[in-house]
Amino acid sequence: MTTFSFWLGLDSRFDWYVPALLVLYLLTPLFMYFFRGRNKVITVAVASLLGILLSVVLSGTSLSYLLIFTIRIPIFCVGVFVGYLIDQKRAISRLSLIMHLAVFVSGILLLVVSQKYLQDYVWSYGLWWYPFILITLPLCILAAGVLHWMSERKWTRCPFLSFCGTHSLEIYLLHERMLKMLTDLRRNLNLQVNDLVLNAICILITLGLALLLKKAVAGFSARVKSGTIPVTTS
Repeated sequence: MTTFSFWLGLDSRFDWYVPALLVLYLLTPLFMYFFRGRNKVITVAVASLLGILLSVVLSGTSLSYLLIFTIRIPIFCVGVFVGYLIDQKRAISRLSLIMHLAVFVSGILLLVVSQKYLQDYVWSYGLWWYPFILITLPLCILAAGVLHWMSERKWTRCPFLSFCGTHSLEIYLLHERMLKMLTDLRRNLNLQVNDLVLNAICILITLGLALLLKKAVAGFSARVKSGTIPVTTS
């Protein structure tokens, strides 16, 4: 509940994303203090380089488990910049699109190289995550472009994608736990279920539980905000 297990590197740690996101949110006001100035690109570049430098310092040390967080700092900063561009209604030029495509291909090639030739170092030195600094933004832009292309052709009804987007946090919190539980159950009961069927069952259960979890949390939050939850006193 406190997320300390991730920062302390305890064996029980899980869900690095939530602890990392909370810390990034806490640091956002400091980042925005500099970002509000004229040199927004420089601010993003400096913050990203600091994140990469911190990652390099932690590589190969007993704190290397934090690389899964520190390497995401550049991605978060770039995301803030993209949010600013969206707010300013900036359009993507053809040259910019070509550059993003080149960066995306570079990231994919770097990922392939690290997986094929640097397997012994991908985790302790964070080489598994660095390529995604290059991949994330172009991939998001590509996905947005495809969805925009679909909307122009009146293919606007994508209920499954809408559901996954609305329940993305709940799905994230549940899917790996469900997969582990079902895998352990298959092994303990010696069930003859192949991986494809197991994953399909896991996905269906996760989607259902994500819906219930979101409704439960939303209902509880609404009651807290309205003050209808009784408070007991001794």
